[in-house]
Amino acid sequence: MFYKDFQTKRKELGLTIEQISLKIKISEENLKNLENGEFNELPDLYFRLFIKAYAQELGLDPEEYLKKYEEHTGSKKHDVLQNIQEPTDEKEPVKINSPLSQMSDRGKLITFIVTFIVLIFVIVILKQVLSENEAQTISSVHQRIIDQDTIQTLTNNVDTEASTDEQEQNTKEKQPEETPVVTPAETETEVQTESNAIDSSLLLTLNIEIRDTCWVKMVMDEKDTTEALYSPGATREWKASEIFDLRIGRPEVVKVFLNGTQLDSVDYGVAPARLVITKDGITNR
Repeated sequence: MFYKDFQTKRKELGLTIEQISLKIKISEENLKNLENGEFNELPDLYFRLFIKAYAQELGLDPEEYLKKYEEHTGSKKHDVLQNIQEPTDEKEPVKINSPLSQMSDRGKLITFIVTFIVLIFVIVILKQVLSENEAQTISSVHQRIIDQDTIQTLTNNVDTEASTDEQEQNTKEKQPEETPVVTPAETETEVQTESNAIDSSLLLTLNIEIRDTCWVKMVMDEKDTTEALYSPGATREWKASEIFDLRIGRPEVVKVFLNGTQLDSVDYGVAPARLVITKDGITNR
């Protein structure tokens, strides 16, 4: 058959289907259909154009192979071929592809970006949920620690008071009868002053310095809560006996100090942070 001449001539010239496709701008699939005589895949007009361009590229006579094509298919020559210009490198190849294959590079890029953004959003949500669950677990552990410490402190206070009472009794027995009597009012004032001094020494002090507008929420000893939006240059101080639960909207603009020492382990990221702080520093973030 005449169409076998194209394949034979191409191989004689040492050319591949891909090379011919790039040169005359006709898809590889259509060239293969032409070489195999499969002329039912496209309208008659297209194959006339393909035969003419392919024959010229291989050095064959286009008119001769157009006549062979007409004899083989029984089609008639279209007058429109007289006005068709020679194919040039600037023309796009004639391709019949599925709608999916015709998607532009820009459309593929947009699809990729949207998929990537959705994936990042899902990861952030999962991370937030896991962080909340971990924080609740740590909170219950801290509560048990606080309860144990409170019981131990009360026990120590009872022992201390008993020892103090015994020492005072021994002292009174040794003092002469002329020892001045202290009034109840003076005694109450002295005890109150001493109690305040002890309590202050046991408290933890947490300070923050804010460089830019930031939302901050503080829970002290899991009961005293404050929440505010602070302006640039603001500072704040809190005191607690056991634990601070600090939540920061923009951790990159906040410095945190515990008992006057800056905590260097703050995660200076762009996502909101939650810090659980005890006398040992940051125990959870």
